[in-house]
Amino acid sequence: MKHIAVLDNTFYIRNRIRELTLHLNAEILEATNSKQLSNVLNSAKEIDLVILEINIPNEDGFGVLREIRHARGEIPIIILTSENKRSSFIRGIQEGASDYILKPFDDQFLTSRIVEHLDHKRAVIKMRKPTEQAQGLFVDFQNYLDKELKKAIKGDYEVSLLVTMFFKPVSEVTTAIEKEYHRVSEIVYPQLQKVVFDTDIFMPYGSQSFIGVFPFCSKENQHFIDDKFDRVFEDLQIENPIMASYGILNTFVTFPIDGDNRDLIMKELIRRLYKGIEAQKIILTDNEFDNTPLSGT
Repeated sequence: MKHIAVLDNTFYIRNRIRELTLHLNAEILEATNSKQLSNVLNSAKEIDLVILEINIPNEDGFGVLREIRHARGEIPIIILTSENKRSSFIRGIQEGASDYILKPFDDQFLTSRIVEHLDHKRAVIKMRKPTEQAQGLFVDFQNYLDKELKKAIKGDYEVSLLVTMFFKPVSEVTTAIEKEYHRVSEIVYPQLQKVVFDTDIFMPYGSQSFIGVFPFCSKENQHFIDDKFDRVFEDLQIENPIMASYGILNTFVTFPIDGDNRDLIMKELIRRLYKGIEAQKIILTDNEFDNTPLSGT
């Protein structure tokens, strides 16, 4: 039997998770505060998954996350939260969460993520570096984007979406190249994130890609982001020998100009992205867009 620890101060959420996992042969161990969760984690039972609300009164949710990672680094952690702030998304990545899912959640989506984590081999998860955990983060992106677009409609402003890819001119992606991509991602991501504003979200997406959402960025102003990213990449090519043979591809779309709802804007982003990939003759890793909104292409 699997054991899932759930920290949430709302009975409805804890009970809903219990109902969703009835068919999984899993025991739900409930906690309403960090002290109770600590008791659960220190119990004799082996914990296979933690589901964590970071937005609990009088609690430091991210502090709890860090303590879990420090004490039981191999445990997958799903952040299931009402905290819809870009800074919290980024911090969730940095602190090593496995998922960041917004409330209200889709039952089927949450169940699929729970099953996915319960099926992971603990040894594989334990071997991941923090940066690899960050790249494995599966944000409920569609839910997040829906909310951002609703805000834009209400506020009557544009939102730009961006996928940034780095690539090396190769005929095939070997295991050695995949390992090199991980090293390059560790170099590139922190430098690109430094030049985005606090109102924006920019995060790792695939093995060689990142995704950004830029509220208040109009189509006319996208070139500012494009120029900043190009300059950062050029500096990295000079400073780090491993970067010398790499290129960068920035693909933008604008809401509502390129699509007046989430599905249309994502379809246009996919179309432009793959057009750029074809033009640049970029060879993707096999799992580059697995389990992401771009995986349906």
